[in-house]
Amino acid sequence: MELIFQEDNLLIKTLSAPEEMDAAFRLRHEVFVDELQWVPPSPDKREIDDYDKFAIPLGLFDLSAQTGKDLPLIGYVRLIQSNYPFMVEKEFACLLPKDKPLKKLPDMVESTRICVKKERRADKVGDLDLTIGHLLYKAIYNWCLIHNSRFLVTIIEKRYYRYLKSLFPFEPLGGFLPMGDGVLTGTVLLDWRDFERVSLERRPDFLKWMTTIQVPLPVHAHAPSGLLLHGSY
Repeated sequence: MELIFQEDNLLIKTLSAPEEMDAAFRLRHEVFVDELQWVPPSPDKREIDDYDKFAIPLGLFDLSAQTGKDLPLIGYVRLIQSNYPFMVEKEFACLLPKDKPLKKLPDMVESTRICVKKERRADKVGDLDLTIGHLLYKAIYNWCLIHNSRFLVTIIEKRYYRYLKSLFPFEPLGGFLPMGDGVLTGTVLLDWRDFERVSLERRPDFLKWMTTIQVPLPVHAHAPSGLLLHGSY
């Protein structure tokens, strides 16, 4: 089942069209090659790897900047289900303690290549002083709800981990080590059921925002209009 919803003037959806994927690969090159220097540059300015063959790509588009049929892609993340290899098992295995390998579960997904265009990272969404980065995690959460995926494992910068920690109870699986241009990076695990429990106690307004989505009728004509409230587990 594909994910699609709207937040203010932003559209979040599963990517499928070739032009959407091309925009995603170019955004990834901007962030992970030009900015973070995690991977070597590509002559065509598109960052692609073998995981794209089976990953589920989610994109965030700016509806207010639409020109004709084109919507500018400003955010991206891809999800990998547990029946496929995780990047943390190979490319980022160095971030895990050698005596504590990742315990892979059937209801676990990995999120990788999460990114937002540099000039849009401070943009606010909703009424809770949240940013586009939070919105990408809202997309991941709702995708996981739809697909009964309880656990999320991801690679994250230490400074971003500190920024998100107050809202998402990440559990570090190892230390934070320098990657690319020296950015401290680590692997963390998130149990969405723990997130719901903690949010219900401490930030019920944030949990309500995370579970409430607006389906855009012009894009998904068979969906009910208005707000959909997903019950937490």
